[in-house]
Amino acid sequence: MNGAAGASQILRDPGFVNELELAARASGRSMEQASQYARKCLHEIEATPRDSWLAPAARLARFIYTRSYERQLDINLEELEKLRELSRDHLLLFLWSHKSHMDSFVFMLSLYENQFRPVPLIFAGINMNFLG
Repeated sequence: MNGAAGASQILRDPGFVNELELAARASGRSMEQASQYARKCLHEIEATPRDSWLAPAARLARFIYTRSYERQLDINLEELEKLRELSRDHLLLFLWSHKSHMDSFVFMLSLYENQFRPVPLIFAGINMNFLG
């Protein structure tokens, strides 16, 4: 799924639409105005990885995290497989702390090295859209 498809899927989600209607009403905006603003915000925070950047990004991630941590990642492959299965029919959301960007490097690397495709969209802001 690319960024535009991800934003469209979120904007069609009944729970999201409900909350957006409440926010529109509370702010005195029309639903159309609220939807346009939500689409703009989602576009601003998405960073869509491109295949041509995944291998170099994986090498960079491994280089960065192995400066401080062991090379071998401890990944529960059974749980990863459950996530892979869930991702076929659901939009998954992964959240981590911004105290360290190491989490994002290790997260993306662990998915990439275990052939988790498509690689999830990252909602991190325009400043993090450097993977394509």
